Amino acid sequence: MNGGVMKNFRTYIVDLIVKIYTFSFQQRVRRFENIIYTHWLKGCFAELGRDCYIERGLRLIGGENIFIGDSVCIQRLSNLSAWGSFNGEVFHPVIIIGEKKLDRRICQYLMCE
Repeated sequence: MNGGVMKNFRTYIVDLIVKIYTFSFQQRVRRFENIIYTHWLKGCFAELGRDCYIERGLRLIGGENIFIGDSVCIQRLSNLSAWGSFNGEVFHPVIIIGEKKLDRRICQYLMCE
C-alpha cells in the first residue's frame, strides 16, 4: 500500500512540475538570464551598443579591443578573440561588429592575432 501512495505522489509532483515549468516559461527564464549576462559583460567590451543580446557561454579574449554596434545578437558558445600579445610580440587588434548582426558565424570567424 505504501509503495502505491509514493508512486501516486511522484506522479503528482512530476505532473505539477510539467504544468508549471512549461517550455514557454523556460524560454522566458533563459531570456532573462541572458539579459542579466549581457549587462554583466557590458564592461568587458570597448563599446557595446544599445539593445545588444549576448547568450550565455561566450568565450571572450581581449574584449577591450572589441566594438559592438546596436542590436547585435551573439549566440551561445560563440568565440570572440582579439589577442593583444603572443610570444612576446604586441599587437593592436580591433574588431568591429556592425549594427543588427544575428549570425553566429561572425563570432566564430573574427579573430586577430
